[in-house]
Amino acid sequence: MKTRMVLILSLVALVASLVALVALTACNNEKSVTATNGMRQVSGKVVPVGDLEGASPAGIDVRVRGVGVSSVTDASGSFALTGIPEGELELSFSRAEDGIDATLEVGSGVSALTIDLQKNSASPRRHSARAPRIQLEGLITEISDTSITVLDASRKVDVTAAIVETTTIRKGHTALTPADLAVDDRVHVTASPNPDGTYNAIEIKLQEDDDDDGDDDGEEPTKRELEGKVLAIDPASITVDDASTGEQTAAINADTVIRKGGTTLTTADIKVGDRVHVRAKIEDDDSLTALEIMVQNNR
Repeated sequence: MKTRMVLILSLVALVASLVALVALTACNNEKSVTATNGMRQVSGKVVPVGDLEGASPAGIDVRVRGVGVSSVTDASGSFALTGIPEGELELSFSRAEDGIDATLEVGSGVSALTIDLQKNSASPRRHSARAPRIQLEGLITEISDTSITVLDASRKVDVTAAIVETTTIRKGHTALTPADLAVDDRVHVTASPNPDGTYNAIEIKLQEDDDDDGDDDGEEPTKRELEGKVLAIDPASITVDDASTGEQTAAINADTVIRKGGTTLTTADIKVGDRVHVRAKIEDDDSLTALEIMVQNNR
């Protein structure tokens, strides 16, 4: 009887040892970089932002929760996880030294992503899909229902842009069609480049010299458009080498709007040699007062 009891106790101890060994192996496997759960691979790059701005992206533990797959970011913040099953998954990010403890849900089919990481939050970085744009200013040399050619004042060359279904044509707030445009009309064209080097017109804005807020009453022109390089600039005036009429000076007052795209500027932001488009009012003494100064991209 005593021998049987010793045998039973030995078996119990052996089983307990095996259970402990299995548990330890499972824990060790959870820290591995790869597993055999599936064929999917996810790679990414961690970018510290917000409360982690300036922190090193290296040494951050990246783990697939519930799967037992993990990796550690390198000096650039990059990581790779392999052997992941298909479907949605949850990534966890941790680093004890600065208290990082964040999670991110990743959809099925995602194989690469850039992650903006803060101590307690992680989010996929959204990349802008907006295509680069160019600005053309000058007189129309050719116009049809499908294209417009402009003698660009900045580059002194003809540039052609296709008129497509999404092209907007306007004068002030009034919508126009290609039939409303004519050779020698002054226009501002915003266009997007195509891979083959051609352009599509996004917006065509008619800028006639006699455009007085949309009124066309046959009176003398009260507005003038100047296009060219800045010859002189100070808080009170701007002098431009206008592509059509040569050197022209316009006064600047508190109502003058100065901008580049959607960014408001001051005269201190404009330098001699910059290319500008100036909308000016013709005063009773034939002097000019700048209503709007638009700084263009120098090319």
